[in-house]
Amino acid sequence: MDKFDQKRLDSLEEQIEELINLINEIDSIINTESDTLIRAKYEKQVRRLKGRLQELQDEYAKLKSKATSAQQTHMALIAARLDSIDHRLERLSGDVVGLRWSILDRFDEAERKVISSVVTRLSAEQLQATDQILAAIEDRNIDQSEMKEYLAQLQEVLANILQTLDEESHPVLDYQIKNAVKIVNDTILDVKNKLKATIPIIPFVLSYETELTLESSANITALWARAVKWLRGT
Repeated sequence: MDKFDQKRLDSLEEQIEELINLINEIDSIINTESDTLIRAKYEKQVRRLKGRLQELQDEYAKLKSKATSAQQTHMALIAARLDSIDHRLERLSGDVVGLRWSILDRFDEAERKVISSVVTRLSAEQLQATDQILAAIEDRNIDQSEMKEYLAQLQEVLANILQTLDEESHPVLDYQIKNAVKIVNDTILDVKNKLKATIPIIPFVLSYETELTLESSANITALWARAVKWLRGT
């Protein structure tokens, strides 16, 4: 790679950093702003940023073909950053944000503060399933004893995960699981609200499946499958 192309590469990295900063600003607004008109304004910006990302990806492809073998590791890191940006922009798209708020609107302001950090990390598929399960919990007359049994099993599974989880390696997962355990043990919340508030943690934990023991993975998967059955009224 000659000096001119090296300058292009330096410029590309600067532009990637600028794009990340813009996404950080928009992310914090979209995920906290309840006004749909304001969210729509920023969702338009997300669409524009997707176009900007495509331009950066095209420039990266051109430069990668000129990179020396010694530069390939560095180019791989840049590619990973571009992939991360792509993933974040997808999570900020209109459909995903709409699903996210459909879930958050089911909770009061205090509950949203606890749940929002989990919900923002769920994929579109996970958000859709979570929203449907929460609707089923609200609409169906699920027996109190069934809900209590489910929460007891969830508490046991989460406690087992905490015992084997490396807190330093996965501080976010550790923090969110501990939050869920606190909700289950809350003496003020009723059983139905405890169940609603802890359902989103299950797909969140499943997204870390490779970090779980086989037993914990099987148990949390079984709990999610059981919640999905409520959609079918079984």
